[in-house]
Amino acid sequence: GQHLNHLYYGSGHLHQLNLDGQLISDMERDDLHREIYRTQGKLTSCFGYDSMGRKAWQYATTLPAEKLSRIQNPLIKPERYVEHAYNPI
Repeated sequence: GQHLNHLYYGSGHLHQLNLDGQLISDMERDDLHREIYRTQGKLTSCFGYDSMGRKAWQYATTLPAEKLSRIQNPLIKPERYVEHAYNPI
């Protein structure tokens, strides 16, 4: 049968999902182990965080992760962009 493989790196965070070696999703994390990129086929999702470590924005693009700038700039406003607002009650 088929085997879904979960690959983790040293600190125990998920790095990749593959099915019998065929890549499904690849995750890249920053120095604080927060997910900053995720590839899923032709789709790349990017995530940015505020100073408190909360997800501040995210977007999805068809650009491959290796072509995206290592500087995460939400001002670019790619085709699918979501900004998260944290407003205390």
